Amino acid sequence: MSQIKIGWSMKEISIDDNLLLFGQMYMRISQGILDPTFATALVLDSGEGHVIFCDLEAFRGNCIQDTVKNVVALRPEINPDSIIMNVTHSHTAGASVETPEVSPDGVPIFSGLKYREHIVRRCTEAIVE
Repeated sequence: MSQIKIGWSMKEISIDDNLLLFGQMYMRISQGILDPTFATALVLDSGEGHVIFCDLEAFRGNCIQDTVKNVVALRPEINPDSIIMNVTHSHTAGASVETPEVSPDGVPIFSGLKYREHIVRRCTEAIVE
């Protein structure tokens, strides 16, 4: 009889900084955190392989590829093809692409590329944990 091991992890990915938000046709800058957002990982291990699901609020650019590369670097026994990443659609997700440094009205904006690095790091941590 085979046994399935199940692992579950959540890592907060929200940041309390001025972040450009996706989801509308005009520039919006976050004004704090009302509800934190998380990367959530579910890992199913049959002993012969893994199936890994990672859910978060948005990803752009190389988030998926970079997360998979980081996970495999830390845990080479994980088949990269076993990692499935999906998003919960949001109109208030932080921009994880190149963003302006300052809004038109002079508000400094946290780098979208640095935010993407943060998302990748937290997704990697959730999966590996």
